[in-house]
Amino acid sequence: MIFAGFDPAGRTGWAVGDCAGNEPLAGFWDLPELNDRARPRALASLYSAAIAVIRHHKVTLAAIEHPLHIGSAHGDEGLTMLSGAIQAAAVNGGAQIVMVYPATWRKVFLGVAYPEEPKDECLARCRLHRWAIEDHNAGDAAGIWFWARRKYGGRSAQIGEHLMGAVL
Repeated sequence: MIFAGFDPAGRTGWAVGDCAGNEPLAGFWDLPELNDRARPRALASLYSAAIAVIRHHKVTLAAIEHPLHIGSAHGDEGLTMLSGAIQAAAVNGGAQIVMVYPATWRKVFLGVAYPEEPKDECLARCRLHRWAIEDHNAGDAAGIWFWARRKYGGRSAQIGEHLMGAVL
């Protein structure tokens, strides 16, 4: 089984890997600003990039960070749209979708749901695993991938989990 993790944002992180505990392949896509004029092109670009990764790697499950709606009665339209573009790519690419809140995947990956510096701590955890991930968006996506692998990957997901007890 091949899982993918996605962190929708202006710089969307992605990570893809198997369930055996091998290092995920990770990166990010820089999107244009999500103003009214550029939004359609940004969403189309994100959809195209996401479906290319999903199809190329034959992803079976796409874990996508749930867009949080903080500080607005209407929510953050931009994050919701980015998430929707990735969801559409997953469906059209043949992958199942699971949405996950940041606190949920961070609790599994970092050991704490609300760290003081979540981006820094996520990159530190990636370094602890010896994953060559330098960007915090890709690091978050790798954390989301790790969570999906632990939750849905079955017995093979337990291989190499000795680092989970390590202190940063």
